[in-house]
Amino acid sequence: MPTSRTVGIVLAGGRSRRMGVDKAGLLLFDKPLVAWVVGALRAVIGEVRLVGGSPQLARDLGVGFVPDLLDGAGPLAGIYAGLCAAGADVLVSACDTPLLQAPLLEGILRSSDDFDAVVPINQGEYEPLIGVYRQACLPPIAAALGAGKRQVRSVFGEIRLGVVAEAIWRRWDPKGLSFLNANTPEDLARIQGIIEQQGLWKAQTAS
Repeated sequence: MPTSRTVGIVLAGGRSRRMGVDKAGLLLFDKPLVAWVVGALRAVIGEVRLVGGSPQLARDLGVGFVPDLLDGAGPLAGIYAGLCAAGADVLVSACDTPLLQAPLLEGILRSSDDFDAVVPINQGEYEPLIGVYRQACLPPIAAALGAGKRQVRSVFGEIRLGVVAEAIWRRWDPKGLSFLNANTPEDLARIQGIIEQQGLWKAQTAS
């Protein structure tokens, strides 16, 4: 199982090329995109940190900040930095999934017995940026980074990987909202439309 001090980390060090501006601080309604993600993590876990990106944004959100150890090395390096700083298991999310659902995170945490990492499967593909990674992942991640590898999937063959099947995670997130990324302005507009249609913004404001 995860350690009693599992830390939530949000990967915010990407270059946001397709969006054209820094995604983490981009406003969705009147909240930075990353604030929506932090809110979902805080609903299930006590400590949340921002990995990469803006230290000031982390301060504004009231979360810890972890600098990237390898600039431009991608999300695998971000997970590595988060694990090193936490000294504990980490519950990971990207910064651009504002509809991340707390029940999904709780389900992934509960599914992490006997594994070094647990990630969901969506439409037949791994979703490596929503998952639990344990300290046992550090040596294989370090080896992968040392070999110039950048994709999180590159370490999956070297660890005890658990997966959450789509039939399982849809019990916690029936519409798959957690996997909607705001990579482009068009993506962001779609997500804003979903929030408006489903009244999610009202729920956020009331909470």
